[in-house]
Amino acid sequence: MNMNQYLRSFCLIVVSSSLMGVLYGQAGIVQGTVSDPGGETLPGTTIMVKGTTQGTTTNIDGQYTLALVKEGEVVLVASFVGYRKQEVTVQVVSGQTATADFVLSEDIAQLEELIVIGYGTKRKRDITSSIS
Repeated sequence: MNMNQYLRSFCLIVVSSSLMGVLYGQAGIVQGTVSDPGGETLPGTTIMVKGTTQGTTTNIDGQYTLALVKEGEVVLVASFVGYRKQEVTVQVVSGQTATADFVLSEDIAQLEELIVIGYGTKRKRDITSSIS
């Protein structure tokens, strides 16, 4: 193959890829903010589309943006450690941006089960007892 044939092949691949993006592109975008009842935003909150593996997390300001492929009614689930999960139903329309804000309430029972400990580091060879 000469250079012109390689160039034609490359252009064909680029054009095909672009068309696939248009044909199978995103249906719509959902964006919003996650906060607690006091109005404090919750950075690092997980936002998932219920029943799928598609999701995102909130940024430092508690805001998220999620591009969806599916059009129609979508259920979003927000979860954060120490807070109850919340579900919101959103209507996704092709080419439009929908808004879904979450206000998560604290889950006291979950907070009581969470134990975080840390008291230094040890080398494996220095430890003579069991660790649990």
